[in-house]
Amino acid sequence: MAKSRAVGVSGRDHFAELYLNELDLEVEWLRRGAADKADTVEQLLARNGFAPTTLTELGAGTGAVISECRRRGLAKIFAAIDYAPAAVDYLKKNVQGVTVMRADITSPDFRLDKPIDVLVISHVVEHLEHPKVFLEAVRSNIDFKVAIIEVPLEDLLLAKFKALIKPRKNNAAGHVQFFTAKSFERLVASARFKIVDRRLYLPIPSVDTLRFVHAKDDLPTWRLPLMWITRRLIPLFARSLWSRLYYCHHAVLVVPA
Repeated sequence: MAKSRAVGVSGRDHFAELYLNELDLEVEWLRRGAADKADTVEQLLARNGFAPTTLTELGAGTGAVISECRRRGLAKIFAAIDYAPAAVDYLKKNVQGVTVMRADITSPDFRLDKPIDVLVISHVVEHLEHPKVFLEAVRSNIDFKVAIIEVPLEDLLLAKFKALIKPRKNNAAGHVQFFTAKSFERLVASARFKIVDRRLYLPIPSVDTLRFVHAKDDLPTWRLPLMWITRRLIPLFARSLWSRLYYCHHAVLVVPA
């Protein structure tokens, strides 16, 4: 039976349980997507002339993205923060050169004592029941120069048709928010961030990654060829169209307004 997110379970607790019970699978899944997400950080910083000393990731999970940022030398001092005990333990044992902190980043009382240059919030907002409260707390309680926030866009035309057949909120990824570029940027602006730059891109997984996801999520056999068509074949030949109609990733570089 295909896995799904338990209805009524918070995004925070969903991941705490996921890391506890399926840590190795999540480590590998996050590793496979880290290069694209680090590309976002690297490109947005470079395009806007930022050469940061400190880079902190909120909701770092098992550290795939921040590890890739460190490998590329995108800053000099790195920190990773997550709530899930299993993820934090993994970070401390396996991610080198990164200061690790356990904290509930969704709490309005969460704050960082020291100023930082770059704050990375990669594929976190779509998991939150109250994303505006979270973003407002980030702006108010953390002293940062710029932040890079990335989400998937899953409220596009064809995705809406798909949702008529399969409820979107009952999903293995634990997503509870579904965005278009406009709705995401409205959310960011409503939390009083100024958008300086943006990156929109369509990640195209390898055939091996599609097989991995198919097995990880315990999907029925017929889903694998459909995944190959919708997530690899069509994107390879109609990337721009598919990004507008079905799925893509959207990131913004912001400063406090």
